[in-house]
Amino acid sequence: MSKPVKIIFIAMAVLLLAGCGTMLSRLFSERNQIMDGPGMIKEDTFDFTEKYLSRVYYYRGGGELGDSYSVELTMKEAEDGTPAVKVEYYNQPTHSDKARTKTVRLNSSVITGVQEIIDRHHMTEWTDLPPAEYVLLDAPTSSFTYEYSDGTVYSIDSGDEWPDGAYDAIQEILDYMLTCAGITED
Repeated sequence: MSKPVKIIFIAMAVLLLAGCGTMLSRLFSERNQIMDGPGMIKEDTFDFTEKYLSRVYYYRGGGELGDSYSVELTMKEAEDGTPAVKVEYYNQPTHSDKARTKTVRLNSSVITGVQEIIDRHHMTEWTDLPPAEYVLLDAPTSSFTYEYSDGTVYSIDSGDEWPDGAYDAIQEILDYMLTCAGITED
């Protein structure tokens, strides 16, 4: 083998080994890397010893066209002690439309962001809500629930009288979760 051929062969072998090393490195470190906003990846840690927001769920559906829409944010501690946070999105505007779904893993910072919105709007004060004045049996329904790691649950649905600013607060939370997950609405 001539010297130039040997150099090319060695260079190709080095590049091949470097590529395999990079691929293996990504494979093994991917468990602790998650989205922290659109397009960003970093390692995540979270203190699970304190009470934390573990689930946020919004549902709207049942209109005359048969629409169904939901967004769910969940967080739990994975076996390795890292946060397992994800947003699940479902949207089917009518019975005949194909459902649009997406699941995205996120950084635990999204939990902190949602909690800040809940605190700013004093949403934990939305308890013992009186029933809505008018309930239409064939009307679309909507509900918003959030839960904490200690089992505390807050819920509001279309059968309740919603406090002033409730629609805006819930929409702000939905917009924030979808933005963090990089999900755009059509």
